[in-house]
Parts: sequence; structure tokens; C-alpha cells
Amino acid sequence: SADTLQTAMQTYPNAKIYVYAHSLGSMNGQYALANLDQEELARIGGAYFYQGPNIYSTLNAKQKTTVSALNKLGIAYNFIDEKDLVPIGYGARHETVGQLILVDSKDAGSIGKQHMWGGYQYDQAGNVLTDSAGYAALAKQATKEKLAGLAHLKHVLATSGGGLSGAEEIFLDAAEALALTEGMKLTIQFELNALHKTYQKAIENADELWRDTLHDARTIGETLTEGEILEALASGGATETSIRTKPKAMYQKKIAKLKSIEKDYEELLTNMKKAMAKQLEKDQELARQIEKA
Repeated sequence: SADTLQTAMQTYPNAKIYVYAHSLGSMNGQYALANLDQEELARIGGAYFYQGPNIYSTLNAKQKTTVSALNKLGIAYNFIDEKDLVPIGYGARHETVGQLILVDSKDAGSIGKQHMWGGYQYDQAGNVLTDSAGYAALAKQATKEKLAGLAHLKHVLATSGGGLSGAEEIFLDAAEALALTEGMKLTIQFELNALHKTYQKAIENADELWRDTLHDARTIGETLTEGEILEALASGGATETSIRTKPKAMYQKKIAKLKSIEKDYEELLTNMKKAMAKQLEKDQELARQIEKA
């Protein structure tokens, strides 16, 4: 694996290299990156490892130094579903190749399915559900890559045309705003998801509390009619409205607000993309320049 990476870098000296690997491949990918010289890390565009054991303890001192430099760059990510039996060797005190990102997983029903990404869950935008650190790291990396691409495009357009035209400046500004907005949305998505879970659980708890209240009251007041039981509960302030209906309505309102925030972001992103596409449609010369770049 290390030889393969070196061969690819030598064959394509001007290319950025991306590493994607799963399971045993994750171990290979981790080792291949650790075996690079530190100055070669600038050639790595990103690395994404999934469900593989942690090989850090097997590395020599030079390789561990390289991993330390790699991790400081913030371009390597090690995704782990803790319900999977294969990715061993991770823990709070253990070093890793790449930033450890814990996946918010579900039970896939079998060992094989769990290992083959079966426990991974995704939000409405298709992002893997992770811990908060994972969302923030991935948002930062995605934004950084997009901005780097735009910087390259700006350099190419400015060099080829003796400076940027007004249309090019408008397009690049819009593209930069789009990249930053997408990054911002991904950054807050974890909090939105967490709040949605909290509110949904509170709704379930309200239903359960009312059921338990009725059950206990019926058990204690087994000689009373249903009407008398409800009247006795109400005299103590325990009504379906106060325990179940009002709390559920409040949390449902909060969930609606979260959905509204997500919708606003999606509409903003959609409108920005449409505006950029419309500009390229009108300015075919700009479209050709961007395609060539």
C-alpha cells in the first residue's frame, strides 16, 4: 500500500492525492500515509478511513512523527462505528491516524451488515451523522477544499485574461459565499439534529407520563369510575392537557422551528446555485473559461 501511494505520487507529480479506505484497506491507508516523508504530506488532498483497526501503536517513531504532522493539517478522518467489532484499538487515550470521528450509528442487525456501513445514518442533506467534533471537522475541511479550488480558479482566470473581468469577479464572489454558507449549514447541522432528537424524545416522554399517570391512578383507585379518577387527578393539577397535550404542542412547535431553519438554509443555497447557473448560462465565454480551468 505504501509503495502504491508512492508510485501514484511519482506518476502524477502535479496531482493532489486522496485516500479512501475501509476495514483492512483502512489499515493499509493509515500505514501508507504514515510512511510518507513529512514534506510529501502537502500532496495529500484528504484521507477518509472507515471501520478499520487502529494501527498507531504498530508505527515506528518516524512514522508517528509523520502522523502527528498529518493530524495537524486536519485533512485525514477516521470514521468509527463503535457497534462494529472490527475497529479495535480506539479510545480516549489512544492516538490515531487522522482525526477520530465517532459515527452516530444504529443496530444494523448483523455483524456483517454493521461492518459494511449498515449502521451509518444520514441527515436530510446526506451527511453522515457523527458526534459534534465530526460535524465541525468535516465542515471545515469541505469549506477549505472548496475555497482552495476557487483560489486556483481565480489564479487561472486572472493569469489567462490579464486580470479578472467584472463577470468573473461576481461569479467568484458568489461561489465563495456559497462555499461558506454550505460550511456554516454543515457546522450547525449537528446541533439541529441533536435538538430534534431531544424534542422528539420529550414528546414520547409526555405520552408515556400520561399513560403511567392513568395506570397508577386506576390501580390505586380501582373502586372509582373513570370519571372520578380523572376528577381526582385534575384536583391535583394532573390533567391530560397539562401533562401531555400542552408539552407535546410546545415541542412540536420547536421541531417546526428547526425544520423552518433548515428549509431557509436550503432555499438560500438553492437560490445561490440557481443564480450562479443563470450567470453561466448568460455568459457562455465565462462558462468556457471555467470549464477549461
